[in-house]
Amino acid sequence: MNVKVWLGAMLLCLATSVTSIGYAADKRALVADLVFELGYGRAIHHFKDYVLRGEDDYRLQARKYFVSAREKVAALRQVKNLTEKEIAALDDLDGVIQSYLGALSTIQSAYRHSRGLVQVLTTTDDRVHIDDASAIDAIAVLRQGHRWHRVEKLVFVLGYGSAIYNFKNYLIRRDEQYRKWADAQFEEALQLVAEIRWRERKNPPKVKALENIKSVLEAYRAALPLMARTLKPSMETSSNIVVNIAVRGADRALKVDDKPAFDGIALLLGR
Repeated sequence: MNVKVWLGAMLLCLATSVTSIGYAADKRALVADLVFELGYGRAIHHFKDYVLRGEDDYRLQARKYFVSAREKVAALRQVKNLTEKEIAALDDLDGVIQSYLGALSTIQSAYRHSRGLVQVLTTTDDRVHIDDASAIDAIAVLRQGHRWHRVEKLVFVLGYGSAIYNFKNYLIRRDEQYRKWADAQFEEALQLVAEIRWRERKNPPKVKALENIKSVLEAYRAALPLMARTLKPSMETSSNIVVNIAVRGADRALKVDDKPAFDGIALLLGR
């Protein structure tokens, strides 16, 4: 083969390979950002707190992060060489995010017309049916084929469809299965924190951040059995008054200060 032709072919292959790697890196970064925006301390966390507490700041924060998540979905659509399965996953995710954005208005209206948490939850459930399963599956599809470092795994296991999501759902819906899922996921998160801490043992700021994250996660895990006892009266009655008192009482008594964990995760991610 002519040397010039051979060199040209090799350079073309190299350029194609580098371009493909660039697309993969872009996709991976966008998926990581999407998982972050939807999860702990962001969209779903504020959404669930808005359901529980009705404070408008939670609504505004949830809206901001859901809008940001939609922007990540839109950016992912521009990535080259997406599979049909990934395109369908993005469609599912975008639909679910839009449902959550619509639900914010429904909850706002419910709180304006009633102070009872049960009525708010009932109104929301009756009017808004959000299929989280399709979005959770979509995220799994988008995460396939990439290697994730431990901090990214921590963000994932704490977020949408995982620990904080199930913790809040247990408080809202009082279904024992959510408690079991949340407990297992907080345990997994604590294991990841331990592994990251060992790797970062010579980095004092990161060690401090990880200690703060650990304390917050331990507080959540310790709250689960206490929550079960606090919520027990509400599971033995159909009285809206008892349910309101039990759920709101548990939320106030077992409220966890997330800020040390938010700040710690931001430091670990370099945000």
